[in-house]
Amino acid sequence: MRITLDNAFKINGKQTSIDLFIKEKAINFLIGENGVGKSSLFTYMKINKDLFKGTRVAFVDQEKLNPLSDLSVSEILAVVIEELVDVKSWEECEHVKNLEIEKLLDKKVSCLSGGENQKLKLALSLILPFDILLLDEPLQSLDVKSQKQVISTLEDISKEKGVLIIEHNVKKYESFNGCLNVMKEGNDFVEVSHGRS
Repeated sequence: MRITLDNAFKINGKQTSIDLFIKEKAINFLIGENGVGKSSLFTYMKINKDLFKGTRVAFVDQEKLNPLSDLSVSEILAVVIEELVDVKSWEECEHVKNLEIEKLLDKKVSCLSGGENQKLKLALSLILPFDILLLDEPLQSLDVKSQKQVISTLEDISKEKGVLIIEHNVKKYESFNGCLNVMKEGNDFVEVSHGRS
């Protein structure tokens, strides 16, 4: 999937030229310097889902699940499952089980660590039907063991679906097989260009 935008919105007050490519059945990246606007572009895409032309997209951002802080993990999973037609329990989703969510079931969201919150957000996204998974720094706040679990899960998902990761350190992902999209900032513009792997 290719997303091209010219001056559709501004980042850091600058005009934008976006040419983003997401290869199917692959892990793709969007990289760039801190503060260049990667998370702003992520938010823009999340708000403007029509950019994906009917393709189902799941988003995992950096924000904590604060509005749901009074619920336990099992209650949140139950609420999400209740809305889905094809899924009867989170245990049916092999990728969610790989994240060891069962260890968190009795915890309230307000008591989750940053890494646990990150794993729960990823698990919730994986339960939903999607064709492309977009993640904004998914390894943030995770310990080394959890990073390996998440990377392994994303690699498994990429065998069937497109994955786009906004990340600083792509070296952690050994089976990178998609496109490397690079975001750069000039004096009066921000651009995204891609190169095939």
